Amino acid sequence: FKGQVALDRGDQDTALTELEQAVANDPDTPFLRLRLATLYVRKGKLTEALEHCRKVAEQEPENEEAQLLLAGLLSSTNQEEAAAAIYEQVLTHAPKNQEPYLYLGTLYAKQGKFDQAIAVLNKLVELRPRSVLGFYYLGQVHAAANHLDKAESYYDKALKLNPQSE
Repeated sequence: FKGQVALDRGDQDTALTELEQAVANDPDTPFLRLRLATLYVRKGKLTEALEHCRKVAEQEPENEEAQLLLAGLLSSTNQEEAAAAIYEQVLTHAPKNQEPYLYLGTLYAKQGKFDQAIAVLNKLVELRPRSVLGFYYLGQVHAAANHLDKAESYYDKALKLNPQSE
């Protein structure tokens, strides 16, 4: 893979050209499309990334990486309801994966759906009682909802789990 070698060397332009050519030559390989989509994200080409990521997600609906990237792209392009639906779908297939809980919880908080955000993040800390990020984001959501006492208690829990945390 010339594209991967170029990427390893920090040459994103060459990597992009090589990956575009690889996908053109082999359009049915999800791995190549996903790598290209990821590189498009790095280059700020979200429309192109979304196009390739959608194709991978359609080909491989159980591919968590593709689904999470697709949901993130949808969220970044103000398609938040579609993003939330994908995060929820990933959680049904991978209920122990921390990432979709965090992303969905923060997405709900961004939308002002604090009760839903708290419910999602509570599920995460129930599954992973040592999730520093789970407690931290519960603190963030409670602070945004102006539940300052609860926010402080969740920040304290996060700090107890990781005292070196900023």
